[in-house]
Amino acid sequence: MHVSTMVFLLTAKIEIVLTLINVIAVADEIIDTTTTTTTIAVPVPPKSIDISRIFISPGLGNTVKLDWGTPLPIQPDTTYWIYYEKDDDELTSPKLTTTNTSVLISDLEFCTKYKFAVSVAGDGNAHINQNNVRSIVTFANRTATPKDFRVGYEPREVPCMLVEWSASCPNVGQALGYVVSMRDYPKPTVRLSSKLCEVYIIRFAIV
Repeated sequence: MHVSTMVFLLTAKIEIVLTLINVIAVADEIIDTTTTTTTIAVPVPPKSIDISRIFISPGLGNTVKLDWGTPLPIQPDTTYWIYYEKDDDELTSPKLTTTNTSVLISDLEFCTKYKFAVSVAGDGNAHINQNNVRSIVTFANRTATPKDFRVGYEPREVPCMLVEWSASCPNVGQALGYVVSMRDYPKPTVRLSSKLCEVYIIRFAIV
């Protein structure tokens, strides 16, 4: 279940104004006053914001797009920090900076779970609200070699071979097409268990 969170953005700095008033009184009559004002800039850590959409770009199994829109009326030149890591790693520092309200993150590892967060740029380390962290698993590499390749003999009335394999990653995303070709192995034939056997070479092509 996706939880939407409203985050109230603070200004980049909070100014604390200290006013010191010195009063000199003589015989119950104020004869002099001095006022000193000091402004202290207090850094505010960046706050994470909610990612409204996360998806894998069509045809690009290792490219993720994030969209966070404009959750609050903020300045058009607001800078955002983008955080992402593999699922087992901590989100500690931003890897991308943008002034847009969406970003495309490419060249991720295939078939890998990543987590993402977005914050408004600020001072110091970001405070990432776990409710604002989104995760997704990248798709399989469409050109990767299939796994668990098996060839077996089927003793039917018309003898045949059973060829089986698995995709390189269970998170395929889009249907994969395969071309399987077979050709005779160069003669001579070999004898196994006193039976004459033909040897074949089977090759794959992924489309």
